[in-house]
Amino acid sequence: MIAPTRERGTVKTQHTNYQIDSLVEEKIQASMAGGKFDNLQGKGEPLPNQVDSNPYTDFTTHKMNQILVETGFSPEWVQLQKEIREQVLKVREELRKARQKMGPAPVNRDQQEYWQQ
Repeated sequence: MIAPTRERGTVKTQHTNYQIDSLVEEKIQASMAGGKFDNLQGKGEPLPNQVDSNPYTDFTTHKMNQILVETGFSPEWVQLQKEIREQVLKVREELRKARQKMGPAPVNRDQQEYWQQ
């Protein structure tokens, strides 16, 4: 007996998936024909706009992410980036104030040494 090859297994899986898809589609069509979808809430209305949803994540992952965002959680790298931005703004403001104290440009030799320290 010849062992099944990987390609044969792939074809078999694809065939099974096609059969399942066909069965599901038939059940949906039969239910639609029987009027089982006629009294659904929101029938005839547009679907809600879900900007934050990702069709490639499962429901549990989506809900966990939603809870984390709503409670103010952010990854460490985001927090560090925020702290760096705040420090940069603080240093720039300190430099601006120190420069204003020095008077108008150009600076003299003493003031230049102060800035080189």
